[in-house]
Amino acid sequence: MRGGSWYGLSQETVVDRKGVPTWEFDRRFRSDAFRFVRVRFSSYQTRGPNGQWFTDYPDSDLNFSFRLKQTTTLDVDPEPLWLDITDPRLFEYPFLYMIENLASSCFPMRRSPPCRSISDEGLRGGR
Repeated sequence: MRGGSWYGLSQETVVDRKGVPTWEFDRRFRSDAFRFVRVRFSSYQTRGPNGQWFTDYPDSDLNFSFRLKQTTTLDVDPEPLWLDITDPRLFEYPFLYMIENLASSCFPMRRSPPCRSISDEGLRGGR
Protein backbone atom coordinates (compact mmCIF):
# COMPACT_ATOMS: atom_id res chain seq x y z
CA MET A 1 0.00 0.00 0.00
CA ARG A 2 1.38 3.40 -0.98
CA GLY A 3 1.13 6.24 1.54
CA GLY A 4 -0.80 4.53 4.33
CA SER A 5 -4.44 4.88 5.20
CA TRP A 6 -6.73 7.03 7.26
CA TYR A 7 -10.06 5.82 8.58
CA GLY A 8 -9.89 2.92 6.15
CA LEU A 9 -9.24 5.12 3.12
CA SER A 10 -6.01 4.16 1.40
CA GLN A 11 -3.77 6.34 -0.73
CA GLU A 12 -4.02 3.85 -3.58
CA THR A 13 -5.02 4.92 -7.07
CA VAL A 14 -8.65 6.01 -7.21
CA VAL A 15 -10.52 2.90 -8.34
CA ASP A 16 -13.81 4.58 -9.27
CA ARG A 17 -12.95 7.52 -11.53
CA LYS A 18 -16.69 8.28 -11.86
CA GLY A 19 -16.50 8.52 -15.64
CA VAL A 20 -13.42 10.77 -15.76
CA PRO A 21 -11.06 9.24 -18.31
CA THR A 22 -7.42 8.50 -17.64
CA TRP A 23 -4.55 9.23 -20.01
CA GLU A 24 -1.06 8.03 -20.74
CA PHE A 25 1.54 9.42 -18.39
CA ASP A 26 5.25 8.69 -18.22
CA ARG A 27 5.99 8.25 -14.50
CA ARG A 28 9.70 8.83 -15.11
CA PHE A 29 8.85 12.52 -15.41
CA ARG A 30 6.43 12.71 -12.48
CA SER A 31 8.51 15.41 -10.74
CA ASP A 32 8.13 17.64 -13.82
CA ALA A 33 4.36 17.30 -14.11
CA PHE A 34 1.41 18.95 -12.39
CA ARG A 35 -0.17 16.76 -9.74
CA PHE A 36 -3.38 17.61 -7.91
CA VAL A 37 -2.66 17.44 -4.17
CA ARG A 38 -5.44 17.62 -1.59
CA VAL A 39 -4.56 18.57 1.99
CA ARG A 40 -6.00 16.24 4.61
CA PHE A 41 -6.62 17.68 8.07
CA SER A 42 -8.56 16.99 11.24
CA SER A 43 -11.63 19.11 11.80
CA TYR A 44 -13.98 19.67 14.69
CA GLN A 45 -16.95 19.39 12.38
CA THR A 46 -17.04 16.18 10.39
CA ARG A 47 -18.95 15.04 7.34
CA GLY A 48 -18.98 11.30 7.29
CA PRO A 49 -16.11 9.18 8.58
CA ASN A 50 -13.33 11.21 6.92
CA GLY A 51 -14.07 14.81 7.90
CA GLN A 52 -14.42 18.02 5.96
CA TRP A 53 -11.31 17.66 3.80
CA PHE A 54 -13.05 14.73 2.10
CA THR A 55 -16.20 16.62 1.00
CA ASP A 56 -15.82 16.41 -2.78
CA TYR A 57 -13.18 13.68 -3.06
CA PRO A 58 -12.35 12.33 -5.63
CA ASP A 59 -14.61 14.32 -7.98
CA SER A 60 -12.74 17.64 -7.80
CA ASP A 61 -9.35 15.99 -7.90
CA LEU A 62 -10.09 13.99 -11.02
CA ASN A 63 -12.09 16.63 -12.86
CA PHE A 64 -9.56 19.43 -12.27
CA SER A 65 -6.68 17.24 -13.45
CA PHE A 66 -8.58 16.08 -16.53
CA ARG A 67 -9.70 19.58 -17.52
CA LEU A 68 -6.18 20.96 -17.01
CA LYS A 69 -4.80 18.23 -19.28
CA GLN A 70 -7.57 18.84 -21.82
CA THR A 71 -7.20 22.62 -22.03
CA THR A 72 -3.45 23.19 -21.65
CA THR A 73 -0.18 21.76 -22.89
CA LEU A 74 0.92 20.90 -19.34
CA ASP A 75 1.94 17.37 -18.50
CA VAL A 76 -0.60 16.32 -15.86
CA ASP A 77 -0.42 13.26 -13.61
CA PRO A 78 -3.78 11.43 -13.82
CA GLU A 79 -3.48 10.18 -10.22
CA PRO A 80 -4.37 12.75 -7.56
CA LEU A 81 -2.66 12.63 -4.19
CA TRP A 82 -3.69 13.59 -0.68
CA LEU A 83 -1.26 14.39 2.09
CA ASP A 84 -1.63 15.13 5.78
CA ILE A 85 -1.35 18.78 6.66
CA THR A 86 1.82 18.00 8.64
CA ASP A 87 3.48 15.99 5.84
CA PRO A 88 6.76 17.67 4.84
CA ARG A 89 6.16 16.58 1.23
CA LEU A 90 3.48 19.31 0.99
CA PHE A 91 6.26 21.74 0.19
CA GLU A 92 7.20 19.77 -2.93
CA TYR A 93 3.96 20.82 -4.63
CA PRO A 94 3.22 24.40 -5.72
CA PHE A 95 -0.56 23.82 -5.82
CA LEU A 96 -2.46 22.54 -2.78
CA TYR A 97 -6.21 22.07 -2.53
CA MET A 98 -7.92 22.66 0.81
CA ILE A 99 -11.68 22.53 1.22
CA GLU A 100 -14.17 23.34 3.96
CA ASN A 101 -12.42 26.17 5.72
CA LEU A 102 -9.23 24.96 7.26
CA ALA A 103 -9.03 28.34 9.06
CA SER A 104 -11.98 27.44 11.29
CA SER A 105 -10.24 24.20 12.21
CA CYS A 106 -7.07 26.11 13.10
CA PHE A 107 -8.71 28.98 14.98
CA PRO A 108 -8.76 27.44 18.47
CA MET A 109 -5.21 26.14 18.13
CA ARG A 110 -3.44 28.59 15.83
CA ARG A 111 0.05 27.47 16.73
CA SER A 112 -0.66 23.74 16.70
CA PRO A 113 1.68 21.76 14.41
CA PRO A 114 -0.83 21.33 11.55
CA CYS A 115 -1.67 25.01 11.37
CA ARG A 116 1.89 26.12 11.98
CA SER A 117 3.24 24.13 9.00
CA ILE A 118 0.88 25.84 6.56
CA SER A 119 1.33 29.23 8.24
CA ASP A 120 5.11 28.97 8.07
CA GLU A 121 4.97 28.08 4.38
CA GLY A 122 2.83 31.14 3.73
CA LEU A 123 5.26 33.35 5.60
CA ARG A 124 8.10 31.98 3.45
CA GLY A 125 6.13 33.06 0.38
CA GLY A 126 5.17 29.55 -0.68
CA ARG A 127 7.11 27.76 -3.39
